[in-house]
Amino acid sequence: CSSAQVSTTLYNTYPELSIKNTSGNASCNKFNLDGQIVSDGWIYVTDISQQVTGTIDPIYYTFEWDGDDSLSDVARIDDVTAGSHYVVIAMDGTHCPDTFYLEVVATTTVLIDSIYFSETHNIKEDYFCPNDLVGVNVEEDGESVTWAQNSSIVGDLNSPFIEVTGAEDVILSVRSEFGNCADFDSIKVGRYQFTPLQATLKDTTLTDNIVIAGNKVLLTMNDVDVTYSAGVLPDENINSFYTWTANNSGVVWQPAPPDTISPHVILFGNTVFTAYDSIIITPDTYSKQTCLLTDTLSVTTVSDIEPPSGFSPNGDGKYDVWTIDGIDGYSNISMQIFNRWGGLVWEHTSGIYGGNEWDGTNAKGKPLPSGTYYYVVNYSREESGTNTITGPVTILR
Repeated sequence: CSSAQVSTTLYNTYPELSIKNTSGNASCNKFNLDGQIVSDGWIYVTDISQQVTGTIDPIYYTFEWDGDDSLSDVARIDDVTAGSHYVVIAMDGTHCPDTFYLEVVATTTVLIDSIYFSETHNIKEDYFCPNDLVGVNVEEDGESVTWAQNSSIVGDLNSPFIEVTGAEDVILSVRSEFGNCADFDSIKVGRYQFTPLQATLKDTTLTDNIVIAGNKVLLTMNDVDVTYSAGVLPDENINSFYTWTANNSGVVWQPAPPDTISPHVILFGNTVFTAYDSIIITPDTYSKQTCLLTDTLSVTTVSDIEPPSGFSPNGDGKYDVWTIDGIDGYSNISMQIFNRWGGLVWEHTSGIYGGNEWDGTNAKGKPLPSGTYYYVVNYSREESGTNTITGPVTILR
């Protein structure tokens, strides 16, 4: 085949094909400021069915746009976005083709090349420990940058870097602007979720985390469940490492150091324990994270039950009441005082704290004479039930 140009000139051969007024630029390469795709470009070729007259039969030209038959009779395409490519095949009446490659470009270009985590590149979604500070970077060529978190503007304007924190998943969006054009991108900052860590006291004989000084008790913390919105984490992707600390040195650890979920401890004074669960998460798709959970446990120590053998309720401020060391902190305490003939002269029932003392009076509040009396004291222990102690107590006035 020979080619021919579209013209009104007479030719004895087919005119050579040509394309005129091929395209008009789109105003933006992607979006306008409202986030709408800009498609105001156009492509134009010479009219279909231009007839060339000459000594041969008239020649009519037809066009194929990227092989789309629906556009075979169209010489102009409007509403074209920047970056659109078209292959146009023009054919004369003898089906001699000529091919033209057309592209619409943008008058103004603004482009976000990439958005990525500062520590983990090349992924658009990652998961982190709750409230960890996460850095995100953007590479773009606009005049200004705006960050948004779940549709709320955050961060410094025009900064290609932002740090976010929180305990829930968020979608972090970035917007780059140049004139009336913009580009947008987003990244997901996911957060692992944990059931609460709870430090507790086992093997105690008292209530409300009260133990007898010098006794050995068991501390423990619970296994924590880990979840995240991307799916289920297999057990082999989660490893926990445990340890404990105490706020005073009057503690004997068994074993020592207490790098276990449930150590035994002997303590001789009030102590605040801190439990640590260091959870290492190694998912197949996302980055490795180490999350630290903590909980505190306050333990009160009391002396063992040691009723005194006597007291002197004479109002001098010394030994005026009979007090049983170590009984405060037990539950369901009852105290009864009998005279030497077995008659009940005084009794008292209390809760854990307060009122567990006798001032040497009878049930009517009148002072009892000097002499030997006998006590029966009942108190409850959480695991061993009710305990009873008896013995004599002497009043010296």
